[in-house]
Amino acid sequence: MTRARASMLRPAALVSALSVLVAWMLVLVEPSDYDGASGLLMLFGVPALCVAVLCIVVATRTGMSGAFGGDRRWLWWPLCVMPVGVLAALAVSVLRSPDYFIGEDSPWMLLWMPFLLAAAMLLGTLVAAFWLGPVVALWITTAAIIRGRAKPSAIVMPLVWLAVGVLILIAAASINAEGVGRMAYGNLILAFFGLPGAYVITWMPGLWIVRAMVLALVLFFSGAAWRERRAGRASAVGD
Repeated sequence: MTRARASMLRPAALVSALSVLVAWMLVLVEPSDYDGASGLLMLFGVPALCVAVLCIVVATRTGMSGAFGGDRRWLWWPLCVMPVGVLAALAVSVLRSPDYFIGEDSPWMLLWMPFLLAAAMLLGTLVAAFWLGPVVALWITTAAIIRGRAKPSAIVMPLVWLAVGVLILIAAASINAEGVGRMAYGNLILAFFGLPGAYVITWMPGLWIVRAMVLALVLFFSGAAWRERRAGRASAVGD
């Protein structure tokens, strides 16, 4: 057993097994309760969280090259065992409450469930990149600073990355842009600058918070680039 497999097999098996267990526990909940929260958790929340946690474990424990460059049989747990277990739990839930899941719609609509599960797993990578990852990085960096293993300035980048994740959440709560892909992005930009477009502002204070955060990030990176260029010029003059 290689080092990469030894370091990833146990967390992959544990997280995937816990995800399947939670999915089967949600089978006991009435699907129509709380506006269908159990079904959303089963199909989206559980898989997304499973993938997000494993992404963080990969990044902090083995590194990307160590996890994916060696023995990759541990990937069977999150990519096969967990999806099959969750879909099996969902199938049981559908059989228990067919009126809720199917109703007057065609049963063929259920064939979209595996694709929705795959989308939830992809969403887990975004959760790891923009929210869970920055929180873990902030925690690790803070611990390193307290122990004297890192300079206080090392905390800046985790805070910036966390700010980007918070910015995305606030923007999503503030603006409802019509269209998909480039059309949606264009409407978001128009809303940011207050120009007319196919969008609806759902929370004006949030939009102003987004503008302030974007301005702060631009000033931060512009100032860092200016200081680096100035230091380079000073070094060139000194030589």
